[in-house]
Amino acid sequence: MLLVHGGEAYYPTAMVGLSGEELLKALKVAIRSHDNVMSQFDENTWWNICSAIDRHDDGSVWDMFSPDVIMITSDGEVPDGMSFCHVAYPEWAGDKEPYNEDLSLDLHNVYPCQSEVAGLKRGLIPWSIDNVTFDNESVAIGNVSVDGTTVTAYEPCDEYKGDIARVLMYVAVCYGGEFLWCGQSWNLFLDNYYPVFNKRSTELMLEWHKLDPVSSKEIERNEAVYKLQGNRNPFVDYPKLAEHIWGELINEPFSFEGGSGESGDYLRASYMLGDTIWLRSSHVPSGAVWSIDGKSVADICIPASELGTGLHELRFSVGEMNGKMIIEIK
Repeated sequence: MLLVHGGEAYYPTAMVGLSGEELLKALKVAIRSHDNVMSQFDENTWWNICSAIDRHDDGSVWDMFSPDVIMITSDGEVPDGMSFCHVAYPEWAGDKEPYNEDLSLDLHNVYPCQSEVAGLKRGLIPWSIDNVTFDNESVAIGNVSVDGTTVTAYEPCDEYKGDIARVLMYVAVCYGGEFLWCGQSWNLFLDNYYPVFNKRSTELMLEWHKLDPVSSKEIERNEAVYKLQGNRNPFVDYPKLAEHIWGELINEPFSFEGGSGESGDYLRASYMLGDTIWLRSSHVPSGAVWSIDGKSVADICIPASELGTGLHELRFSVGEMNGKMIIEIK
């Protein structure tokens, strides 16, 4: 039996009540089967797809790894200086087939990136770095000591740390346990089915996941990839899955309430510090402009921890409609 999401039957209701390893296994059943829309990776084919899934409203490329504005060409040709990069690199899996091919072609894992940056970060793990050797304000590259080993890594800006974490969580569930790590850097994954991430990686992914909650950009991209490829990134749809599989809720049964696209993400009167506040209400039309304690909020959600405990005033305006409400964070 499946849960209806996004107008299509998708997530199995058998996930309800599970946590930890059992939840990961049930989730893998939902997302592992998908269509590769390319038989091999071709930049021109990719850029036709990119125009549908990584496009700003003004027609520019949504590049998480550079602040430069590059326009998508109308003829489908690759813009000058642009290429692509993977978040989880196929070479991490060595020559293990079909894993390396699937990982290379998986649209949830491929993003536009300037050629120079793509070359610099190729094969590197994402991490919090110390000694910076390259920084373009969107991504930094440098060295860091991990468990006594000095490795070269890249660090995305805060705006996209959660995006990167949720891609790697998707990869861990979709492909984990199917390969032996062959990367040249520090091993990000364990060579077994669960928990896939090693202890240090788990801590960092959960940290970034909380620091940068799901954005409207991720939700829209998830829908676009789903239409092309036939599978979804569940950590965009249901952010709390991460906590139920690897984090604080690992012994708590999962339910579908509180997803990024379900009625459970509506505003309520009280929150705990670890919650995410979604700026949606069944009584407020979509497209509303929100502010919290007098400060405008550009995104669709905000971590409760950023506001702190106590009472907070939320205001909204959409057209001629205005309103406010008070929430409490405990």
